[in-house]
Amino acid sequence: MTPCQAEPEVWFSTNAADIAEAQQACRTCPALVMCDELADQMKPADGIWAGKTAEERDTNKTRPYQILTPGHVRRARALRSAGNTWREVARVLDVPVSAISKAAHRAEIAERVA
Repeated sequence: MTPCQAEPEVWFSTNAADIAEAQQACRTCPALVMCDELADQMKPADGIWAGKTAEERDTNKTRPYQILTPGHVRRARALRSAGNTWREVARVLDVPVSAISKAAHRAEIAERVA
């Protein structure tokens, strides 16, 4: 059972704490990639889907390229540690595969040097 199946009311709440809790739970969910694909197909108007609010889903679809942030790298690492491929990670984060893998690699090297 996925976290959203256990407590669906949290994923459709407007409370900031609930939204943060849902997004945190999504980061390591084994169904994250499938959820993102389903949200792309269904285009739900509300709720947290694959860790994104409706506004974030709309923004990601209208921007041709999303600038990678340290948050992207942290989320990419969490997704990779959950067993996702780089291609799946890039799809969830809505960024090019090459950009996310290079950013994660650069961050790993920087941590080794520090």
